[in-house]
Amino acid sequence: MFNDTDTKAVRMEYESLSRGDRPNWTWIRDEILKSKALFLILTNNIVATAHTQNWVSFEIGVASTRTPVIPVFLFKEQNVNLAFLHMVSLLFL
Repeated sequence: MFNDTDTKAVRMEYESLSRGDRPNWTWIRDEILKSKALFLILTNNIVATAHTQNWVSFEIGVASTRTPVIPVFLFKEQNVNLAFLHMVSLLFL
């Protein structure tokens, strides 16, 4: 995806609950905190379960708590909605 740039893409998908001896949430948090931007791609499949919706809100929350805030770029399929998405832009004002 970013082969011709100095950008390192980190893709996070459903996997086992841990990476080696670390729970996934710590690895995901650390990768987000090292990032300059967070890109979220929301599809109907991603928002179909509460479990995945919780991960999305966790990732946005991590990005919003760093100083300076990590910008979140949201790409969503038509007719995909999560209850908290209308609040995302408020986190970055």
